[in-house]
Amino acid sequence: MHYFELELHMTERQQIIRQKSRGLLRRSIKQVWRTTHEYTMTLLACISLAG
Repeated sequence: MHYFELELHMTERQQIIRQKSRGLLRRSIKQVWRTTHEYTMTLLACISLAG
């Protein structure tokens, strides 16, 4: 009985960790996209100025 409770607790913790990491992943993807977008815009501006 005690082992089963421990097992249940572990799966709950894994789900919480998985949800947290999924949130972090989504946030970092958004961050990377924004940075890439800004970089691309800056690059395009430089190219158009140079051209």
